[in-house]
Amino acid sequence: MKYRINRQHFRSVSLGILALSLLVSSACGGSDEKTEKAKPSESPLYNEKALITDTQAVTTEIVTAIEAGDTAALLSRIEENVRLQIGEELDLTSPQVKELARALAEAKPVKAYPGIVFYETALGGETLSFYIIEEEGTWKLGGL
Repeated sequence: MKYRINRQHFRSVSLGILALSLLVSSACGGSDEKTEKAKPSESPLYNEKALITDTQAVTTEIVTAIEAGDTAALLSRIEENVRLQIGEELDLTSPQVKELARALAEAKPVKAYPGIVFYETALGGETLSFYIIEEEGTWKLGGL
């Protein structure tokens, strides 16, 4: 038995292929319509305000640790790479460290993403950029 393609069958297959190609081209950005992108604070994937609130609490804890002279508390809130660079013995009474604490207390968030929030502040007349990153489930200071 031979399979015959009639005109009706050919037309329905052709329309199906055309519809599929239009669907694929629109999914790949083939459309000329401009779509409005969601701002990070409006993203359904994460809550930017909550990230900033959580990380600002970390900067507050760091400043409190510096002011109290609590090296262990300070080191527990610093990213491992930075902790290895600065070592275990810190002079938390030095004027430079006190100035750093002031700068951290005044830092403003610049960008927030899941797992990391970038900050900027002024230190010694220059802009200091750093981040608070989630390291093994805990927010820690990094990028100094």
